[in-house]
Amino acid sequence: MWHYATKNAMQEFKGVKPILFHLHDGNLLHTARKQIKSLEDFRGAKVRAATRQSTKMLTALEATPVPMPLPQTPESLAKGVIDGALIPWEVSPALKLEEIAQFHTELDPSSGQISNSVFIFAMNPAKYNSLPPDLKKVIDANSGPEASAWVGRVFAESGLPGRKIAADRKNIFYTVPAAEVQRWQAASEGVVAEWVKDVTAKGYDGKKLLEEAKALMK
Repeated sequence: MWHYATKNAMQEFKGVKPILFHLHDGNLLHTARKQIKSLEDFRGAKVRAATRQSTKMLTALEATPVPMPLPQTPESLAKGVIDGALIPWEVSPALKLEEIAQFHTELDPSSGQISNSVFIFAMNPAKYNSLPPDLKKVIDANSGPEASAWVGRVFAESGLPGRKIAADRKNIFYTVPAAEVQRWQAASEGVVAEWVKDVTAKGYDGKKLLEEAKALMK
């Protein structure tokens, strides 16, 4: 992510000095009353979405996306306002999500993740430039790809305790096979095409950016 962003997206980060980029441990589907196993199970399901892209993806899968702040999610699940939520394991213990949503839908490991979010840790460049050389050196030594990889590992590992809590409660897990994931991907291809169109309209080469992102992930 560091290499991709600093090469292609610095126009997006004018006015800040990136220190590191990272992801969380990946979203999965948590549902309260019915497990989502197939493309057909999405139809009409009200699912909490965190971002614009995940909202578009859920729409493409024929679910009803419900944009909602994370703290509102447990109560909304408990009261049936929503049927499920896209949330990473990392935050589930703080929400006691495993007590409300007893069904958890994960992807086959070969298929990646349902969705994710990119985070930037950044600094005011004027403040950085005002620092003496020795303090700049400290910042520089804790910036870049290595720092990004370290934080990425922290977030990846932080999801394990949340999953264990749900497993210890005997909650019900389902791993979506790769063939079914491909159906979900095919149904949401329009979202990808729309993203390419949108970033191309902003002056980027959307197709090239998509191809490069996929190559880096592989």
